[in-house]
Amino acid sequence: MIRFAPADLPESREMRLKRMYQGAQIKAIPGTDRRMVLIPKPKTDRIGGKDLVDEAILAWAREVLDAIFPVAQPVGSQD
Repeated sequence: MIRFAPADLPESREMRLKRMYQGAQIKAIPGTDRRMVLIPKPKTDRIGGKDLVDEAILAWAREVLDAIFPVAQPVGSQD
């Protein structure tokens, strides 16, 4: 499992997480009131695939961050 923390997600993001990453879990961080997200380690294929490594795992992590933990735009900023 790959851990992303802290992860204080609204319900809509939790639903998206579980839909996009089967087997994902949201758990409490012991000793705090924060939570963490656990996502199964990605593989090259669903059955019999090898773990992603190097640039591939970093690209996958970036996709998770963009999809589940988007950066909020400052109020009044224009893009």
